[in-house]
Amino acid sequence: MRIGLVVQPLERTPPIRYGAVERIVAYLADTLVERGHDVTLFASGDSQTRARLVPCTERALLHDPGHAGESWWVNNTQMAQVVAAQDEFDVINSHAGYAFLPATLALRTPVVTTWHGRMHLPVTHRMLEHYRHTAFISIARHQVEAAGPGVRWAGHVPNGIPGDAVTYREHKRDFLLFLGRITPAKRPDVAIRAARRGGLPIRLAGRVAPADQDYFRTVVQPLLGSEAEYLGEITDAEKLDLLADARGLMHPSDWEACSVSLIEAHAAGTPCLALDRGGNAEIVRHEVTGFVGDGEEDLVRGCRSLDRIAPASCRARYEEEFSADRMTDRALAALESEVLAGVRR
Repeated sequence: MRIGLVVQPLERTPPIRYGAVERIVAYLADTLVERGHDVTLFASGDSQTRARLVPCTERALLHDPGHAGESWWVNNTQMAQVVAAQDEFDVINSHAGYAFLPATLALRTPVVTTWHGRMHLPVTHRMLEHYRHTAFISIARHQVEAAGPGVRWAGHVPNGIPGDAVTYREHKRDFLLFLGRITPAKRPDVAIRAARRGGLPIRLAGRVAPADQDYFRTVVQPLLGSEAEYLGEITDAEKLDLLADARGLMHPSDWEACSVSLIEAHAAGTPCLALDRGGNAEIVRHEVTGFVGDGEEDLVRGCRSLDRIAPASCRARYEEEFSADRMTDRALAALESEVLAGVRR
């Protein structure tokens, strides 16, 4: 198939460090190319891909010192590029969220939007009213429930990663790991308190954005110490070592559709401690690959029971549901169904 993939140019594809959507699109593009499909990636110019790259800007905006909140014109440029090239594709798969939806009104070629964000917000429901013609792909069952009736779902495609993207280790060291932006929605303060009460040291890795500096300084920093170490924003190589070594991944995020960190932990054989928010319980099998609870007390109990979780069970869960090949199989089925639907229409 001739496939156009679209991702916003705010971050490089794959990301230099943080950027779950861009990482997933990079895996999908490369796996599709490996299978012999003709893939074009619309992304930032510094992206690295086996697909044909069509850049809408020289480099990712988050890494451009001259970027001053002007993503709107870059997004418009990208939409114009895709519309102009649409006859080159059998199907277009957007991962660009709200930013690309207006282009669907001008596309004759079948287009499917993989939705990586929330579906239960009032603004999303208002958006859906304007794009009833658009086919969507969910990455979590929770999104389908939250969206309500009337959405045209082309398929369900949870995130997936290649097996060699992480390091699997049976033997773990005596610490917990928190991965993610240091922001109130990710709840690193809950992670620190639960780890301390559960009797395990914790290491935290992630970026502190300018908007979250006050939260870090007033809420997180006072909790740091010898048993709670903040590592800053780490490299991929550092992340792989930490994930493979950790006794458990602490994941108290308020909401995520299909967390890449949870999937990476499973592939590394590392049990997960998560709150039952968004799609977390769709990834973590309670008492099999980790523990899913309603609050801090449940995370504390999970810390004390990590020895009951076998690394091999975590890896098996990854191989069963969250490999890059499994994701690509599902994506192709959804895209092919939309091409056929377009022919019938």
